[in-house]
Amino acid sequence: MFSSRDIYVRFAPLWLLALVVAGCPARDRVVGQPCESDDSCVPDTTCAAVRRQPDGAFVYECIDLCLPENAYRCPNGELCWFARADRFDLFGCFPGGTDPLGGSCTYVPNCERGLACESVPPPDGSEPTVGLCVPGCVLGPCWEGEPCRYFRDCDTGLECVAVRHDGDGFAGECVRECRLGVGAFAGLCDDGRTCIRLHASGPGTGCVPGGDRVVGAACEYAFECVRGAVCVATRTGAGECALACNDSADCPGTSTCVDSHCE
Repeated sequence: MFSSRDIYVRFAPLWLLALVVAGCPARDRVVGQPCESDDSCVPDTTCAAVRRQPDGAFVYECIDLCLPENAYRCPNGELCWFARADRFDLFGCFPGGTDPLGGSCTYVPNCERGLACESVPPPDGSEPTVGLCVPGCVLGPCWEGEPCRYFRDCDTGLECVAVRHDGDGFAGECVRECRLGVGAFAGLCDDGRTCIRLHASGPGTGCVPGGDRVVGAACEYAFECVRGAVCVATRTGAGECALACNDSADCPGTSTCVDSHCE
C-alpha cells in the first residue's frame, strides 16, 4: 500500500497545477464557496481544487484546514489531504465527490467523503493513471465510525469489522472493542449495539452498528440484523435475526438467553 506522500506524488501529474491558484485578494469567501486563491477565503480556511470534472477542469472551493493538533482529523468526516501541491505541510478538509468505496478514480477528492484515491500500478510496471477509492484515514489510525480495510487501520481500542455489503465485497468500519462471556459468540454492548466475535477463532470482538434486517428476518451475516440483534442458525440451518443477549435479563417477557440470543 502506498503512503499518503506516494499517492500524492504519483497522481501529481493529473492535478499538480490545479492546486496552485492565483487571484486578487478578497478574503470574504466561506467554506463551500468558490474561490480563486487563498486570499479569497476567510482566515483558517484555504482554497483548493475539490473536484476534477469529466472535461478535466477543476472546481475550486474554500475548505477548512486540518491541523496536527487535531490529529489531522476533520470535524465532519471529510478527507484531510494535501491542500496545495507546493506545500507538504498544509492540509485541508475535502468535502468528497461521487466515486464510491472500491470504485476507480483519477483524482483524490473525487472519491466519496472520507475516502482517498490509492494508485494502482499497471501490470507492465508503468506509472499508474488510475486508482481505487479506499478509506482515507492515511495520515493516522482510523477513528470510530471511519471506514477501514485492515485491522491495523484502526486506532487503539477499536477493531475493523465488516458492517455492510459493498458491491461484490464488504465495507469495513472501525468499531469499539467489547467483551464476551466464555463460549459466547455474541452479546450486547453498553450502548445497545451487538457485540460479536470478529473471527471464527481468536480474541477480536467489536460493537457492530446494525443493519436493516428485523428480528425474525432471514440473514447471512451478523451485521445485517438491526441494532441489538444477531444472525443465528435455525433448526433448518438457515440464518435468522434474533435479539442478542448477555443473560436472560436482556430478553423480553418470558424468553430466556440461550447461546447468546433470546428464545
